[in-house]
Amino acid sequence: MKKLFTLVTIFVFLSMMFACGGGKYADAKKVMGKFISITNDFVSDMEKADDADSTAAAINVYAHEMEHLSADMKKIQEKYPEIKDQENPPEELKELAGQMEEVMPKMMAAMMKLAKYAQEPAVMEAQKKLQQAMGELR
Repeated sequence: MKKLFTLVTIFVFLSMMFACGGGKYADAKKVMGKFISITNDFVSDMEKADDADSTAAAINVYAHEMEHLSADMKKIQEKYPEIKDQENPPEELKELAGQMEEVMPKMMAAMMKLAKYAQEPAVMEAQKKLQQAMGELR
């Protein structure tokens, strides 16, 4: 009877854990999902930007978001060094890894648009903030 109770308890716990997005990489999934979301928002903001001020504003928003997220990303990379292998991500992270692969070229295209206003003081200052925010990931 005690064994059955223990098995049922373990089953309920595991069911709750997986229903709530558990799994070995639950924390990595959360951070990766946030990165994808804010990067997509940045791309969208950059697509709408049509002058130096709106470009700087888009970069500043992204820098602010990355400032808060980069420390978490670094912790995840340290905790799970295997996720750095982009060619062979863990099975549980393959979908998010694919989404990251999709968003990165869009981000690069958005950054190319930035070049048009790169010499504007507001854009230069925003880029500096973004570089500082991303510095945690190096």
